[in-house]
Formats: sequence, C-alpha cells, structure tokens
Amino acid sequence: MPTKVTDIITQLCLHLQNFEEEFATSYISKNTLQLLLSEYGFETKNSNKERNSLLIIIDELKTVSLSLQKNKIPFVIIKFSELPKSVSDIDILVHNTNNLHPVLHELGYSLEDDAEPHRSTYIKSIKGTRVSLDLHHHLSWRRVHYLDSQSIIDQSQLKSIGDIKIPFPSLPHDFLITAAHCIFKHNGISLFDILHILSLKESNPSQLNNLPTMYAITEEYQWKQEFDYFLHFISSIESDLRTSLDPESSIFKNIPYQFSLPTVFRIRLSKILRSLSHKSHTSPLIQTYAYLFDIFQFLVEQKLGISLIFFFRFLSRIKKMISTVKSIFSTRK
Repeated sequence: MPTKVTDIITQLCLHLQNFEEEFATSYISKNTLQLLLSEYGFETKNSNKERNSLLIIIDELKTVSLSLQKNKIPFVIIKFSELPKSVSDIDILVHNTNNLHPVLHELGYSLEDDAEPHRSTYIKSIKGTRVSLDLHHHLSWRRVHYLDSQSIIDQSQLKSIGDIKIPFPSLPHDFLITAAHCIFKHNGISLFDILHILSLKESNPSQLNNLPTMYAITEEYQWKQEFDYFLHFISSIESDLRTSLDPESSIFKNIPYQFSLPTVFRIRLSKILRSLSHKSHTSPLIQTYAYLFDIFQFLVEQKLGISLIFFFRFLSRIKKMISTVKSIFSTRK
C-alpha cells in the first residue's frame, strides 16, 4: 500500500502502462502529469520540450525574484508547485506596483495587458519560449476576492531554488490558494492538484493540522462550505490512491473531476447569498457579474467544447481602449 506521494506516483506509472496508449496519453494530458511522470521514467512525446520550457521558466523566476528583492518590492510567487508541472507563466502576488514597470522593463518585459484592476500581464521571449508574468494585485478571480493578499505576503516562507531563496506562500495559504483555484476558476480538480495537496500535507503536517484557522479564513470570504466539500473530496480520493489501483479504479474513471453545471451554479449562487447576509470583501453586484461570466464560459467551453480565448482577447482589447480614452480625457482636464 503506497504511503508516500512518491510511492503513489510510482504505482500510477506502473498501472498507466497497462492501458492503451491513447487513453494513457489523454489521461496524462488532462491531469497535467506529463513532467511529473517523466521524472519517474514515464515519458511522453512532448516531455523533452516541456522540460526545457520549465527550465527556462525557473531560470527566469530566479532572475525576476532577485530583481524584485534588490528593489525591495514585497512579493510572493503563487501557484508554483514543487512537483514538476508544465507552465508557461509566472504568477506573482505583489501589492506595491509603483516601481514595478521600470524594474520589469529593465529585464526586457513589455506590458501586454492591464485592463483588469486585479492583474497585469508582462511578456518576454527567451530562446523562442514565451514567458508571461502575471502580476496579481489581489488573490482574486474576476475581481472576486477569496483570500487576504497582505496576509499571504506577510506570512510567506522563503524556499531555496538552487542558491536563491524566494518567498512562497505558507503551506496553509498554498493549500487555500489551490482550493480556491480549483473551485472557482477551473470548476474541477485534476490529479496533479490532488498530488500537490498531498505533497503539502506530507512536507509539514503540523502546519496543516490547524483546520479551524483555514475554515475561519474561508468563512470570512464566504466559501467555507465549498472548502469543506473540497477537503472531503481530497480525502476520498486519497483513500483510493493509497490502495492498490486497478483499471476500474475511480482514479482512472473519475479524475480529473469536473463539476456539473448545477454544482457550478449552486456554488456561485450560495456565495452571493452569503455575501448579502455577511460583510463581504467583494460586493454582491461584482460577484453576480463575475459569476455570470463564469457560468457562460463553463457552458460554452465545457459543455459545447468551444474555446473562448479569442472572445476574451477581444474583450481585453475593448477594455484597454476604454482605459486609454479615459486616460486621455483625464490628462486634458
């Protein structure tokens, strides 16, 4: 019976070899496991390319972190697992943005998008690889706040990447960020998300034993019930992962776990109703606007299989045009 995350991954590799190549490839891709499994000898045709891309991202992560530290800009690297995963961007939580633009410009970055008040995106090309810096000014999604950003920065922990120490969220905050991301952005949970959570629990169980504190944080931001649902789901899947797998296991049949449309709707309606009866960090009006977009995106992309990437790029251009016009008029005044 697997006891450690490394044992679980080893067992997973062994069982995936018993499936048809088409199923195994699709399963690995849907659960973002390409690089993780390649560390255990289970290679896919894109493993090398993704490994090289990750190395570029990590090198750039170190470069950007050193520059921010040199300029005394408080920040935290978020959504970055110690387990290897294919990534194309670096997510940075930062409050003081006044000195950021010249710092990033000096590193060769150009501003791509600042239409959203909670996030700015800077881009740069390195050896043909597009590197994107997503600067988050709040821990939010579509302007809805889910955690206190200042607490995440204040309670961050330094971790070593090579010979450089970089601030990352504390384990409880990392846990909560992952949960919020799954519930409110992705409307589902992948096997990589589950293994990341298990690796956090394994790395320092004492830090994650204080569940009442995490419940209190999620209750303050009106998503305690959803967090509880997330915990129970992780617990049930962990039980399955720690038993002997077979082709009929729920791990292969039900993961990644995608929320149903009624669940997506219920989660958001419940949160809006809670916000009406409690002091909320995001107004119910903004939440309603954001969640209508969430449900629309879920319907079109998950149920109809149509990507909305071009629609959101067009929407971003419109927002940038409006922002530019406002800036021109305010300057004239």
